Amino acid sequence: MVHADVERAPASAGSRMAAARLSRIRPALQRYIDEGVIPCAQTVIFRRGELVLEEVQGWDSVERREPLKSDAIFRLYSMTKPLVGVAILQLHQEGRLALNDPVEAYLPEFADMQILENGELVPAQRPITLHDLLTHTAGLSYHFLLDDPVAEQYAAAGLHDNWTVQATGISLAHYVEKLASLPLRAQPGTQWCYSEAMNVLGRVVEVVSGQRFGAFLDDRIIKPLGMVDTGFHARADNRDRLVDVYQPDAEGGLMRISETLGFEFAPSADLGGSGLVGTAADYLRFARMLLGDGELDGVRILEPETARLLFTNHLGPEFGDRPLRRMPQGLYAERGVGHGYCGVVITDPAVRGIPGSPGEYSWAGAANTNFWVDFEEDLIVIVLSQVFPGESAAREIHGIVRKLVYESIRQGSAS
Repeated sequence: MVHADVERAPASAGSRMAAARLSRIRPALQRYIDEGVIPCAQTVIFRRGELVLEEVQGWDSVERREPLKSDAIFRLYSMTKPLVGVAILQLHQEGRLALNDPVEAYLPEFADMQILENGELVPAQRPITLHDLLTHTAGLSYHFLLDDPVAEQYAAAGLHDNWTVQATGISLAHYVEKLASLPLRAQPGTQWCYSEAMNVLGRVVEVVSGQRFGAFLDDRIIKPLGMVDTGFHARADNRDRLVDVYQPDAEGGLMRISETLGFEFAPSADLGGSGLVGTAADYLRFARMLLGDGELDGVRILEPETARLLFTNHLGPEFGDRPLRRMPQGLYAERGVGHGYCGVVITDPAVRGIPGSPGEYSWAGAANTNFWVDFEEDLIVIVLSQVFPGESAAREIHGIVRKLVYESIRQGSAS
């Protein structure tokens, strides 16, 4: 990816975005870098077939004062999840699984699940389905969720997603077996709760395909799309481009924690919930495939009607007007938001109170990475940084970018 000169993207260009508004993105993000809130930022805007803007700013390594480069490799964390949805839908359209299939048909350890209710175990009223997993309605939890006894059991069992797997070397099969040995937090299909569901789906892919999950993604999504730097670890030939990741320190600055997170070497389990690393250029190719209803540059990854299952809100009124309210740090907890497969779908931007379009598909990662695809505006936006956890900063930072992006569209269309 090369740098785009925003001054050469006036309102009369094909993208129809006003350069003056876009030019405010860099100084807005630079303030957060200067104040030590984030170490770096890479912003990519793609509209109507054009790379409208690419900005890289801040530091690849704060301590070494190495400037961020456009080919930097980021830990994507939960931005891995949409690739899981695509993998499952590929198997679905080939007739190798059905979305309403019970998970126990592929993973027998999920038979006869129990639910922890008010300190007591009660039997599940029905099996978990693949659809439940794709929508985070299976009743699973995540080890870091607060005020959740099941999350506490996950933590006690060492189910800490990447952090534990990198350290202990357990396989994905063993990891998922341990998940299945613990109770659910709710009856399947009754509540939305952020969860380990994508890791379970990765194991389903392994069982159905006969391939390790990472190999399946490589063969069916990553290589066909030309995502040359994406994988479950940074390779020896690109490891020097892996950006340092930070967390806030007690003095209000940033403390590097890269060494505790792995990702430099091949993991024992390819975790669909949080495991990928990749570049902005690679993820743009994935997002362009989504924008193209499953196709990019003549390579079809999904049939159009299958791809649209990702972008369809699958949460009915029984989930309430704020179905994602249990999302950590309140991310995506507003009204006007639903959930497709492995990502958020905006149902009503006016009710949400945030600029966007109906049907927009998006997701974010724990180290302050974010993307969205706006089909109505023919728009992709990717904003990447590396500070963990990133939910609070992400809401503010990505909100500023979003405001300026849609102001530029309005001004560009009016001129």
